[in-house]
Amino acid sequence: MKKSTKEPIGVHYWEYLEAKQRLEALRKSGTWPQIQEAEDRVDAMERDLIPEKDMPGTVHYYSDCSSGYVGIVLSPRKVVFVQNGLFQSCDIFTKRKNGLWVKEGEKARGGVILTLGYKHDYRCEEI
Repeated sequence: MKKSTKEPIGVHYWEYLEAKQRLEALRKSGTWPQIQEAEDRVDAMERDLIPEKDMPGTVHYYSDCSSGYVGIVLSPRKVVFVQNGLFQSCDIFTKRKNGLWVKEGEKARGGVILTLGYKHDYRCEEI
């Protein structure tokens, strides 16, 4: 029988930031195997981040990226993401079994994906 815990299994944002800082320090003075191991650890942590209010993130559309932050954490697997600080542009994302945050009602393949932990904006110019 499984024990129920109030604390969700995953990585807190501050632990992720510490690991990224260690990686940057290793890139300056570490050996290749140490750097590779640290990069793998940071990549695994990105998939297991526990969502927190005001955590930065990036929404990846088909060719564009839009930054924002987590406005409301509905559950450990469901968040309301606010883009560009406007509550008019907020979407609900759910975490799937494969670790991807996908916009509610869309398919994981070819859909709108959320990446937590960093901000990035990119708009594709129309021709």
